[in-house]
Amino acid sequence: MAHWRHSITLRLALAFALLAALVFTALGTYLSRSADAHMAELDAHELLGKLALARRVAISETTPAALAARLGDALVGEHGVIVAVDGEKRPIFAWPDAGTARALAQAAAAAAVGEAPLRLELAGGEYRAVAGALATGWGEAARVVVARDIRHHTDFLDQLRRDLWLAVLAAALLTAVGGLLVARRGLLPVRAIARTAGRISAGRLGERIPDRAVPVELAELVNAFNAMLGRLEESFRRLSD
Repeated sequence: MAHWRHSITLRLALAFALLAALVFTALGTYLSRSADAHMAELDAHELLGKLALARRVAISETTPAALAARLGDALVGEHGVIVAVDGEKRPIFAWPDAGTARALAQAAAAAAVGEAPLRLELAGGEYRAVAGALATGWGEAARVVVARDIRHHTDFLDQLRRDLWLAVLAAALLTAVGGLLVARRGLLPVRAIARTAGRISAGRLGERIPDRAVPVELAELVNAFNAMLGRLEESFRRLSD
């Protein structure tokens, strides 16, 4: 255990794994935030478009019933969009169902939602909403709330984050194994030097460590070791004489 605790190979492998984990974590965080921002931008574009549509319809219609009918026709085929229009004294329009639309209108009013998209949580669901005043063709002031169910966005981002964490773990493990193999191979010249040094004795001081295939980082050590052997050999020779 102590052998591995002081192992350069193990330390290099762990350093490679840590570096890979940090790089993948930073990359995953950036991608996750970019995806979230992109989806928020798309939602905002759609919500503001629906808000502009409601305003155009409201100013051109002369009765609440006509406004509700035309908005209903315009929203046919829309999925995940919730619209609520409330007059001064009564609800005028709700899409796709009155319960959800009314609840979101109340939540938007409580959160002071305006034309800047705001995220709301309601009954376990997540929504992004905008709201604004309506000028109607019959002169009554009204308010519209437009929201979008963003559960599919949040589900996608949650899955993306889980996949990224798995990728970080896999990258760390693979890098640790690869770093271990690379470090062991890179330290082969050190083992060769150790074997050569182990063969040297008082009767074999003429042996030298070959310096032709030695890595640049070890060349100074090899030269110093060979020079030391040369001095020892000369000293032994003088003592023998």
